[in-house]
Amino acid sequence: MRQAATSESGGGDLCALGRSDQVLAVAFPVKTKALQIAARKLGGARKLRDYLRVPTADVVSWLAGIEEPPTPVFLRALELILDDLEGRARELTKER
Repeated sequence: MRQAATSESGGGDLCALGRSDQVLAVAFPVKTKALQIAARKLGGARKLRDYLRVPTADVVSWLAGIEEPPTPVFLRALELILDDLEGRARELTKER
């Protein structure tokens, strides 16, 4: 598990991934919240586990905010959320 770093501005825990001179920082609670939203959209933690193809213990830990989900897992959850939002936007556009 990657160590969380605390921001100097008091903004909370940050998970930082360095790429040459760029740093991508995502708040740890944001990753947890994204997984929680994805689980709700899929119908629960078990369905999220199946979607991500990961062990149950990992999903439980991530959803509870005990451990940080790996970046690829976070991105898959985010993709699921964005796909759902895009689908809703299309439906709303058709209704108008």
